[in-house]
Amino acid sequence: DDRYQSAEEFAFDLMQLQGQLKRSIVSGLLASAESAITAGEYTNAKERIAQALRVDPQDSRANHRMRDVLQAMQAQRRKEQARQLRQQAEQEFGANEFEKALRHLDEAVSLDQTDTALRVLQQDIREAKLRADSIRDGMRGAGAARGSGDLERALTLLAGVLQLKPDHAPALAMRTEIQEEIAERERRQLLQSLVENAYRQISSRRFDEALETIQQIERLDPVAPQLLELAQLANEGREEERRRNEIAKFASDIEHALEVEDLPAAEVHVSEALRHYPAEEGLRKLQSVVTRRRESAEKRKWVDAQIAEARELVD
Repeated sequence: DDRYQSAEEFAFDLMQLQGQLKRSIVSGLLASAESAITAGEYTNAKERIAQALRVDPQDSRANHRMRDVLQAMQAQRRKEQARQLRQQAEQEFGANEFEKALRHLDEAVSLDQTDTALRVLQQDIREAKLRADSIRDGMRGAGAARGSGDLERALTLLAGVLQLKPDHAPALAMRTEIQEEIAERERRQLLQSLVENAYRQISSRRFDEALETIQQIERLDPVAPQLLELAQLANEGREEERRRNEIAKFASDIEHALEVEDLPAAEVHVSEALRHYPAEEGLRKLQSVVTRRRESAEKRKWVDAQIAEARELVD
C-alpha cells in the first residue's frame, strides 16, 4: 500500500485497528451483559463478560463487572439458601418444632442480613417458644402441685397457662378436674364437720338439733357411713329424753297430789304412770308411798270412827 513507507507503519496501523475492533466487541458484549444484569440474569451476564475477557483479558471494565456479577451471583445464591431455610423454618414453626426452626432461621439470617422479614419471623418464633416453654412449665407445675394435694396452687398455675393460651385443651380439662376435686374435698370437709357437730349435739342431749344436722348430712351424702348410727343415737336419745320427761311429769303430779293430801288423784296418777312405765322403779316407790298413805288414812279413819262410836256410848 502506498500509504505505508515501511512494514512497521503497516503493523502499527493493524494493531490500532485490532484494538478498535476489540474495544467494539468488548463494548457490545458488556452492553449485553448489562442488560442481563438488569434482568437479574447473572449467569447470562457472566457468560457475556467471560466472552469479552477472552477477547481482551486486560479490559478493566470487563474485569470490574465480572467481580460485580460474581458477587451478585453469590448474594443471589445466599438469598436462595436463606429463602429455602426460611421455608423449612416456617414448616417447623407450624409443627411447634421451635428449636429446629430457630436454628434454621439463625442460619438464614447469617446468609442474608438484609432481609428484615427473617428477623421478624425469628422474633415471632422466639416469643412462641418462650410462650410454649411457659405453658409446658405451667402444666408440669400444676401436675406436681395437684399430686402433692396443693390444688389451689395448681389452679393458679393453670390460670397462667390459660392466660397465655385460652383454648389450651389439657389445661382446660385439668382445671375442670381440679375444680371438681376441690368441690369434693369441701363436701367431705363439710360432711365431717356436720358429723362431728351431730355427735356433740347428741352428747349435749340436744336431740332435735342433732336430727336436723343428720338431715343435712343425708342431703349431702345419703350413704354416709355414720348416718345410720347417728340417726339411731339421736332417735334413741330423744325417745329416752321424752320418756324421762314424761316420768318426771308423772312423779311431779303424784308428789303434788300427796302434798295436798289428794290421795284419789295421787292414785289415779300412779295408775296411769305404771300403765305406761310398769317397770320404772321411781314410780314403784311412789306407788308404795301412796299405798302407805292410803293405809294410814284408812287406819286414821277407823280410829276416828271407833272414837266417835265410844263417845256415843258414853253419852
